[in-house]
Amino acid sequence: MPNRIGGQQEAEAEAEDKAKEAEDKAKEAEDKAKEAEDKAKEAEDKAKEAEDKANKRNIETNKEKECALTQECALTQECALTQECTLTQECALTQECALTQERV
Repeated sequence: MPNRIGGQQEAEAEAEDKAKEAEDKAKEAEDKAKEAEDKAKEAEDKAKEAEDKANKRNIETNKEKECALTQECALTQECALTQECTLTQECALTQECALTQERV
C-alpha cells in the first residue's frame, strides 16, 4: 500500500506542476497580448497626431489663401476705404493693409 500512496502523491505533484506551468504560459500570453494592445494604442496615437498636424497645415494654408485674396483688395485700395482687410486680421498681420491705409 505505501507504494500506491507514494505513486498517487507523485502523480498529484506532477499534475500540480503541469497546472502551474499552464498557468504561467497563460500569464505570459496575457502579458504579450497586453503589450500588443499597448503598441496598437501607441500607433493609433501617432496616426492621430499626424492627422492633427495635417489638419493644422490645411487650416494654415487656407488662411494664407484667404489673406492672399485680402491682399489683392489692399492693392486696389478698396480695403483702406472699407477696412475689410483690417477686420480679417490675417492681412493686418502682414501689414499690407496698414501700409495701404497710410497711403490713402
